Amino acid sequence: MKVLLLGNGTESFLEVLDAAGIQYEKHTPRPPPGTVWNAWGDVLQFVGHTIPWASIATVLVAWIRARAARKIIITTKTGKVIHADGFSVKEFEKIFTDAKEVAIIDVKKSKAKK
Repeated sequence: MKVLLLGNGTESFLEVLDAAGIQYEKHTPRPPPGTVWNAWGDVLQFVGHTIPWASIATVLVAWIRARAARKIIITTKTGKVIHADGFSVKEFEKIFTDAKEVAIIDVKKSKAKK
């Protein structure tokens, strides 16, 4: 499963993963020359033989509920797109079994410079 980090506020998601002790690797993909991407962000890969889905689901629920500007969009292996607002930890765990890609979005506005 690919986890995409999009938006200015996604560093807060990494901070929550770190606090929960969930190991991950962050990669910044580079498009080939001449390619235009309509969205840009880092990609996460969870580390370890056993991925702690229950812990990750708990982190996701807490993170998304902390601010209205946060969104999680899940694309399943069959191409179904799910906007994961208001999901419980158990619902997230169930969805992850069929997830192909998860987009973590935080559109926190940056502070205006003086």
